[in-house]
Amino acid sequence: CCGSNFRLETTIQFPAPAKGSCVLWGDPHVSTFDRSLAADKAALPILGMYDSGDFWLVKSAWVGIQGRYGPTRWSGGLSALLSLAVGGPFLQGHTLVIEPMDGGKVTWDGEEILQDMPSEFFIKGFVNISFHGDGRRLIDKAQGNFPLNIITAHLPKNTYLTVNRWARHLDAIIAMSQQPGGQDGHCGNFNGDPLDDTKELIQQRVDAVAAEDSLFASPAPGGAVNELTLDDCKAEVRDEAERLCRQTDAEATRDMLDACVFDVCFGGRQYAVEDEVE
Repeated sequence: CCGSNFRLETTIQFPAPAKGSCVLWGDPHVSTFDRSLAADKAALPILGMYDSGDFWLVKSAWVGIQGRYGPTRWSGGLSALLSLAVGGPFLQGHTLVIEPMDGGKVTWDGEEILQDMPSEFFIKGFVNISFHGDGRRLIDKAQGNFPLNIITAHLPKNTYLTVNRWARHLDAIIAMSQQPGGQDGHCGNFNGDPLDDTKELIQQRVDAVAAEDSLFASPAPGGAVNELTLDDCKAEVRDEAERLCRQTDAEATRDMLDACVFDVCFGGRQYAVEDEVE
């Protein structure tokens, strides 16, 4: 009772934030953070973000990652990931922008970096960004016969980027931990529930980047994107596309197969190879 020195101490342990990855490729198709951690990925959709403009891939209080989508000459008017921009408080006001190989650059605060391959941009204890041709960093596994131009970026807050720079578009993997206070964007809200990351729900929550929030140095170029579905693909072309896609990846899920068939139907036979995604 009185005068007692007895004291009860308790320690509350909170679970560590989950780590996941978001993959963007092709038109672009998106595999969300929550999908990357799901036990049964085959039951979960691949998102087809067939839009044009600047969109949030990751939007949180600390980390901002934006993707610029638009048509290219090779894509038959379909959209692709044309540029990637990273900024926010976790980069202390700095901005990293990655563009494709033909006429594109990699910039830090608007200044070109990584002009030669291999090369490295390094700020001790802060960022490490490299440009190389390491085949182990392929996003599309079957592209080993194509020249590789790969950016890897080790950034604060356990954020890592792997970007394949093709002639006119990018494929990207964003790996990171769940963000304190939550996050959202085309990569999903990373709340452990993949079912609330449908295209429709994501677009209701957060979608296009407001002009005042853009991390890009210039406005998104105009250009109409063809709104197509698999129903617009001729039956004989679709059958051949499915044969090619199954031949490339016999274990593909239905969603992965449909994504590949879509790309082959409207982008060309090379997508049967390009769509075997890691």
